[in-house]
Amino acid sequence: EKRRRDRGNIAQLAQLNGLYSAATELDIKLGIVVNSMGAKYPPPQRVIDSIYGELAPHVLKHPAPPHKLPTSNFPTKSYDTTNHCISACMCVGTLGLAGPVTKQEITLLPDEMMHTSQNWCGAATTRRPYANL
Repeated sequence: EKRRRDRGNIAQLAQLNGLYSAATELDIKLGIVVNSMGAKYPPPQRVIDSIYGELAPHVLKHPAPPHKLPTSNFPTKSYDTTNHCISACMCVGTLGLAGPVTKQEITLLPDEMMHTSQNWCGAATTRRPYANL
C-alpha cells in the first residue's frame, strides 16, 4: 500500500497535478512580464509566418481558459452491487454453505476504487487506482 502511494499510479497522478500547477503558475507569471514590457503575446500571425515560413503554427483566436484544478478529490461513496441472481445460484451450487447472499460493494475513495465481496465462505477485497480503470 505504501509503495503504491509513494511510487505507483497514485504518486504519478499527484506528480502530474503538481506539474500542471507549476506550468499554470509559470504561464500567469509570463503573462504579467510580457504585459509589463508592452510586448504582444502571442505575436501577430504575420510575424509568426515570417519567422517559420510554411511550417508556421497558427495562433488560436479564442484560446480556452486554463482549468483551475486538473483533478479534484471526490467524497468517499459506497454502492451495493450485490447480484441476487448470482447469490442464489451460488447458494444452491454450494448446498447453502456460501450463505443466502454474497454481498458485493464498491467504495469510491479519493485515489482508488475498492471492491469487496463477502459471504459465509470468506471475503475478498481488491483495490484499483483510478489510473488503472
